[in-house]
This record gives sequence, structure tokens and C-alpha cells, in this order.
Amino acid sequence: MTGLLASIVEAYGELRVNKGRILLSLIGVAFSVFALTAVMGGGGMLTSALTQSTETWSGRSMTLTIQSMGGSAQATPAEQDAAVLEQVDRLGIDQRSRRVYDSLRVQTPQGVRTSELIGVDPAFADIFRTTVEHGRWIADSDAHRLAPALVVNAPLYEMLGRPDLGTEPVTVYGATGASDVDQAIVVGVLPERPNTDWGPSAFIAAGGMAALPGRAGAPATSEYILWVPSEQGDEIWERLSTSLRDTPAGTFDVSRSSMSPDDLGFDVLAYAVIGVALVILLLGALGLVNISLVTVRYRVREIGIRRSYGATGAGSSWAC
Repeated sequence: MTGLLASIVEAYGELRVNKGRILLSLIGVAFSVFALTAVMGGGGMLTSALTQSTETWSGRSMTLTIQSMGGSAQATPAEQDAAVLEQVDRLGIDQRSRRVYDSLRVQTPQGVRTSELIGVDPAFADIFRTTVEHGRWIADSDAHRLAPALVVNAPLYEMLGRPDLGTEPVTVYGATGASDVDQAIVVGVLPERPNTDWGPSAFIAAGGMAALPGRAGAPATSEYILWVPSEQGDEIWERLSTSLRDTPAGTFDVSRSSMSPDDLGFDVLAYAVIGVALVILLLGALGLVNISLVTVRYRVREIGIRRSYGATGAGSSWAC
């Protein structure tokens, strides 16, 4: 206990003598720790942001896409959906969505305009990290609404005159003319994305597209998208490829899209962050070494006297 107190007293005396140099060294060490924390945190945030941006376009890290390859001209869109979704449900996959591409003619203050229309299921938002800025996303119940529910992007919302969400109807038409007409309700608005909003676009529940004016029935599904666990992706892909290769509703192709951070080249970014962190750690260590060297330099005489009286190397170092 006495030795510890003596060391504290000696350290305080050393600080009084060389306080400027020691203080600068300690500030350097503190700055190194702060810079290290900032670099590691910033690198993690950047990787996360890039991953989320990529998943907005291509889906989650392990996504399976099922597309019809034909083979049964008599199969209806409903029969194709039943054939695919039966196999998907058998594997217990909940994160799945249909994607149907179509167009929609809507009434605006400037006249009738044509917008892109995409039919999806509610899980589409989770698979592609789709968020809604105002209102809500598509729900399962929207497939049975008398007035179809639309989630529109910012350009289409402005084009429609910013109608009240969930209450104010908008007029929609069939493919041609004005004889086929109906009312739809805008329930959600997507965030504005100047780099990707190339034109008016709307999402609708895939099961409710048959209720739109001018449609004789449900349109054929363009593709089925499944989000599966990465460790089970290959097994599920193989089983679905086998079961959907030849069905009464036709032949279906199953493709994989595995976009892990390493596949996107983020491992290079991680190595760069680690390299910067190591340099910062080295600079911090040099600051500590500088403190020790200064202490030894100014106490060479005292250390020599201690050693002449029989002090050990460890004791002399502790005294420093």
C-alpha cells in the first residue's frame, strides 16, 4: 500500500515538472481513441447504408425469383398462382410476394394521365425495404376492397393534386376510352426519391387488380419473389426447382439472388476501415511511449542512484 501511495505521489510530482509535455501526450491518446471510435462507427454505418440501398433494388441477401416459362396455354393466372404458392406454402415461406406489371390511367387536374402500376403482396415492403412516408402500406384486406387501394410515389401524388389519404377518391379508367371507369383510394405515399422517381408509379394489392376497370380478369403474375434464410437458400432453391419444373399450370424457373456484403465488395471497405484503425492505434501507442521516454530521460540520475542501492529493474521501472 505504501509503495502504491509513493508511486502516486511521485507521478504527481512528475506531472508538475513536465505537465505540458505529458498533457499534450494524454490529449493525443484521447484524440486517438476518439478517432478510432469515429472511424469504426462511421465504417459500420456506411456499410449498413450501402447494404440497405442495394436491397431496395435487388431484395434481401437471399432472394428467390420464380418466373413462368410457359408450357400450358390453358392455365389461367389463378391456376398458375395456386401451383406456385402451394409449393411455397409447403415449405413454410411467409416472406413471399407476387409482382405484376401493368399500367393505370388516372384522372388528374391536367387531364387523364397514364401511370405505371405494380401489383404486389404486403410482404413486398419487407423484401425490398419499401417505406411509406405518409399513410400506410398495402394490407391483405385491400385485395377485397370495392374501391382499390393505391400506394403512389411522390410524382403521382403531386400529379393527382395531393388528395386526402384514405378518404378522397380518385378516378381511374380502363386501357382505352372513358367508358370503363371506377374510383380508387390513395392510402399511402412513398418518400420522394429524385434519383429513382422517373415517372408516376403506383402499387396495388395483386389480388385486387381484377377489380380495376377494363380488366376481364386477374392479369398473369410476372414473377414470384421469396425471401428465405441465407443458410437454407440453396436447399429451398433445389426443392422448388424440382417441384415446379413440370406442373399442370406449366413450367417455372427458379433463380437465386444472393447479395451479401462480401458479394457487393464491402469486404474491401471493411479492410480499409481496419487499416485506418490500426494506424490510429499505433499513433495512440506512440503517445504512451513518448510519456515513458520523457519520464526516463529526466530521471536517469535518480534511476542510477536507486540501482546503486540495490533496487531491481522492476522496482526502478515502477518508480518511473
